[in-house]
Amino acid sequence: FVSIASYRDDVCPSTLESLYEMANKPENIFVGICQQNTQDDIDCIFNYGNDNKLKNNISIIRLNHHEAKGPTWARYLCSTLYNNETYFFQIDSHTKLVKGWDTKCINMIKSLKASGKSQNPVLSHYPAAWDSFNQNNIGVTTICKSFFNERNMISFLGAEFINTNEMQPSPYVAGGFLFCEGKMLNDVPFDPTLDYLFVGEEILHSIRIWT
Repeated sequence: FVSIASYRDDVCPSTLESLYEMANKPENIFVGICQQNTQDDIDCIFNYGNDNKLKNNISIIRLNHHEAKGPTWARYLCSTLYNNETYFFQIDSHTKLVKGWDTKCINMIKSLKASGKSQNPVLSHYPAAWDSFNQNNIGVTTICKSFFNERNMISFLGAEFINTNEMQPSPYVAGGFLFCEGKMLNDVPFDPTLDYLFVGEEILHSIRIWT
C-alpha cells in the first residue's frame, strides 16, 4: 500500500507513473491518494482511465484545496484507504523511484529482520529532490544532526549523503519516504486530530514509531 498526500501538485501524475513503471510487480502496488486541488489543477490519476488495467489498484479522496488541513491530516486520510496490504510505503506526491524499488525495499526489510537487528524495521530517508534525481547516481543519505528550534521543539537538519552502500541506523523518520510492514498502521495509527501540523510531524511520528 502506497500513501500519497498531494496538495495542488502538478507532478503527482508523474509520481504515480514512476511508481508503477519502476516496480518489478506493479500489479501488487495499491495506492491511496488524498488529493487537495482546485478545479483547474491536474488530477493525480488522469492517466488511469477505464482502459488501464491498474485503475482498480488506485483509491483516491478528492478534496477542494480550501478543505486542506495540512500534511499530517492528509496522511491520516490516506491511511483510511489501507486494506491490510503486507507492506506500507509513504511518499510525497513529487517522488521518482528507481527500477525495482518494491523488491529492493521488501528485501531490505527481510534482511533486517533476519539479521536480528529489529523485528519491526522501518526504512526512511530524504529522497533526492525532483529536479536533481538521477537514476544512475543514487547515494545513501542519513538524518542525524539534531537541535531544539526557537519553540524548544526537537528538530533535525536535512539529510546528508554518506559514503556507504549499507543501511544505517537513524533516530528519525522522514515523511517523504517511509517503508515498513503494513502492521505498523495498526500499531501506530495516524492521528486524525492534528490539523495544520507541519513542523513537528516527523519528530512526533519518529517517537511514536520508536515506542
